[in-house]
Amino acid sequence: MTVTIYGSPVTRAGRCLWAAEELGLDYKQVDVNMMGGEHKAPEYLAINPNGKMPAMTDGDLTLFESLAINQYLASQYGKGSLQADDAKGQALASQWTLWVATECETPLLHAVLHTFGLFGFEKSADKVNEQRAALEPKLAILNAALEGRDFLAGDRFTVADLNVATLFQWGQTARMDWAPHSNVAAWLERCLGRPANQKVGKMVAAAMAKMNG
Repeated sequence: MTVTIYGSPVTRAGRCLWAAEELGLDYKQVDVNMMGGEHKAPEYLAINPNGKMPAMTDGDLTLFESLAINQYLASQYGKGSLQADDAKGQALASQWTLWVATECETPLLHAVLHTFGLFGFEKSADKVNEQRAALEPKLAILNAALEGRDFLAGDRFTVADLNVATLFQWGQTARMDWAPHSNVAAWLERCLGRPANQKVGKMVAAAMAKMNG
């Protein structure tokens, strides 16, 4: 079976593409033209009834929600790589995935939107700084968790790191300063510098160039 990931790399599908690249999967990526309304077409709604990106199919399994897709890919294909080695590590991976989605996504996303003035958000450095301030206690938690260790759920890079880093990458886009959280800064550099993520970054750049004509 071939894993199929639906969505442009500029959407949240990008984090699923990162996971697929880390795993060396022979996957298929299908663009869904949101500007053209393809995400609301019956054919796509049959895959993701929410009409959002991304979605994934693998044989008879259909999934939406990017972080859940990544956890599936790790458990199904990532033994010895993205999947943590034991129940403790796997529980930590779930913990950090849920934590970043519930505690960090809003300020990180709003910071990007305020950086570029997208989707009705005011372009404002002050607003970005407000989001950075809101993130401060969360950064302290993450920084403490990384004290004396390189990764979140074991001795190597796993889906825990990927799922958290892919959201903090938005903060990089918003040019956020991670000081004084040196553990976070070093960990994020390790994660984002991985070849699989760099490959997806090139996919994002190509997609952006295509969108801009």
